[in-house]
This record gives sequence, C-alpha cells and structure tokens, in this order.
Amino acid sequence: MSSYISSSIKNKKHSIINKYIVFKKKMADNKQSFQAGQAAGRAEEKTNVLVDKIKVAATSAGASAQTAGQKITEAAGGAVNLVKEKTGMKK
Repeated sequence: MSSYISSSIKNKKHSIINKYIVFKKKMADNKQSFQAGQAAGRAEEKTNVLVDKIKVAATSAGASAQTAGQKITEAAGGAVNLVKEKTGMKK
C-alpha cells in the first residue's frame, strides 16, 4: 500500500511540474506577443509622425513655390511694361 501511495504522489508531483512548465511557456509566449505588439505600435506611431512632418514640409514647399511663381510673374510683367514704356509701345 505504501508503494502505491508513493507512486501516486510521484505521479501528482510530475503532473503539477508539467502543468507549471506549460504555464511558464504560455506566460513567456504571452509576454513575447505583448512586447511585439508594443514594438509594432511604437513603429506605427513613428511612421505617422514622419508622414505628418512630410505633409507639412510638402505643403510648405508648395506654398513657397506658389509665392515664388507669383513674384516671378509680377517681375516679368513689370519688365514687359518697362520695355513697352521705353520703346513707346505702351499706349
């Protein structure tokens, strides 16, 4: 009877140890998944910040180009008027 009890205790001990090992593996897997999700979230946020900066820079560049174009058009128009005045073509 005592060997049966001893064997039963050993089986339960092994069962508990196996369950603990499985539990630890699951916890490690969950931790890795959580950390991977955090890294993906940080990467996405950095990407969004960069995209926003690029949009601002592109908008600013477009506005600068438009302003430069207007100044060139005004300067060219002024030059044409000056040439017309000097040549007597302006009436």
